[in-house]
Amino acid sequence: MRLLNFEMMTNLQNTEPLTNDNNLNLYATLSIFVTKAPRLMDCIQETIKSENITELEEYAAKLIIFSDNAQLEGFTQRVKNLIIAARENNFHIAEKEVESLRESFEKMTKMVCSAI
Repeated sequence: MRLLNFEMMTNLQNTEPLTNDNNLNLYATLSIFVTKAPRLMDCIQETIKSENITELEEYAAKLIIFSDNAQLEGFTQRVKNLIIAARENNFHIAEKEVESLRESFEKMTKMVCSAI
């Protein structure tokens, strides 16, 4: 009986964080980020090729919002670096930054999928 109660308590403890509103919100924002980020990175890459800084900033701002909400500070900072490079007319650096972001995104999603 004690063992059963211990197992039940352990199971409750293991599932408790899943019902926490903060964790559900983080899960939701991460899901949104994972859904939206690839298309936004594609759009950013297209605007870099056309050297359209205005559109690049719009897409990058959306990507920053989604990554901020998902608490991905490093990702957010790299998007900001991309904007700075484009504003300084260093489009080749901005292009490399987008590719680096894409690689990081793919690694992140693969790690999450393998952990599940």
